[in-house]
Amino acid sequence: MTQRTRKQLLDEISQSFVAKVVSIVVRVLRVALIARILGPFDRGIFALLNSLVEIIFAAGNCGYSTALAYHVSHRSLPLKAMLGCLTTFSILFGVLFASLVMIILDAVNFWQGERAILQGYTLVMVALVVLFLWIDGLFRVLNALNEVTKLNILRILESFIPLVIFLMGWWLLPITAFNAAVVSGLTTWVLLILLIIIILKKHAPGHWPLLNKQAHRKLIGYGARGHFEGVFRFLLLRQDFLLVGLLLGAEPLGYYAMASSAAELMLVMPEALTTPLLSFFMGPDAARNKAVTPLALRLTNSIMLLGAIALLLFGYWLIVLLFGQAYASAYEPMIFLLPGIIGLSFCSIIRLDLLGKNRPGAVSIVAACACAVNLVANLLLIPRLGLVGAAISSSVAYLLAAVLLFRLYRQTHPVHWTLVCWLQRDDWQKIVGWVREWITKRKK
Repeated sequence: MTQRTRKQLLDEISQSFVAKVVSIVVRVLRVALIARILGPFDRGIFALLNSLVEIIFAAGNCGYSTALAYHVSHRSLPLKAMLGCLTTFSILFGVLFASLVMIILDAVNFWQGERAILQGYTLVMVALVVLFLWIDGLFRVLNALNEVTKLNILRILESFIPLVIFLMGWWLLPITAFNAAVVSGLTTWVLLILLIIIILKKHAPGHWPLLNKQAHRKLIGYGARGHFEGVFRFLLLRQDFLLVGLLLGAEPLGYYAMASSAAELMLVMPEALTTPLLSFFMGPDAARNKAVTPLALRLTNSIMLLGAIALLLFGYWLIVLLFGQAYASAYEPMIFLLPGIIGLSFCSIIRLDLLGKNRPGAVSIVAACACAVNLVANLLLIPRLGLVGAAISSSVAYLLAAVLLFRLYRQTHPVHWTLVCWLQRDDWQKIVGWVREWITKRKK
């Protein structure tokens, strides 16, 4: 890294970390409030609705978001053309694909038992899939344009707006708390899409062509190779929710959703790093930055290990304090999720490095292997161990993905595994020097 690049990254990482902490605090308050108001059963149904939307989004996004990040970072296609293609793809393909999935779910009698509650929300889920496709692509474009400050502000709003709308809807409108939670999600995404479009109009003023065949072909060409990575990555993250809901019911899923929410609090550090590093890794010079990935991994893993120890010691009281005594059963599965969360943070850094080196196909194969292991382990362990079985399955799959991605990384950058697990003595000197440099710059 050059001196100038290092200063920029320090600013962006520190800013992203603060923004992520703020958004996490707000999101935790929102999740805690909704959990207390809905109760374990309705919270489980709400988690199932969100999981279905995320899985449908992953299955139907065709790698568009990742392709946008790659081509915007490389400046290889006109921005207007890419934004127009994203708009058309999100609306037309999103409606068609999500509607097809809803028809298939109805044909296989998915809407039965407790899940029948969601049958009345099929149109809502179709709309959520469309908005998810659109907003995910817009966020990736902003990130690839290195608009880190605006992106961080939008992430905070993404956590804050649903809380405000939920409270207003629940208190002021004649609707149930569950419907208020659904409305808050829909409204938030619509507002954020409008805000991002306004921001991007400054980068690409004028009319955005609805379809540019050359741009669309290149986006699909890159995205298709990485599409299954996105599908399997989302399945890896959320198929345990689906299987817990199918095998154990809505109320246990409510407990498991809270366990995941508590464990995923630790992801603040890797997410704060990947936001400013996305354009860095995806850019055309990413292959030359050999020292960045190991240092980012060492820093992330060291902090994640400390976070896991803290949750191990104080997680029970955190769950009871935030979500209430009714969710105390979430503590045990949360403990078994912690090793996997550390592996997941490891994956988030290496994944960006490999995608920046134009290896989406290899990343897809790793995600598929981990997803298959997760599925088999869930089917074997959930009936025997319940929520703990789901947590163990997820941790095993996340750690497997981390090991396989590291092996891919070592093919181009041979490095011993101990050099990516925890901070070395030289790292402390570098970090102290960078912090001093950042403070001096701030004072000026």
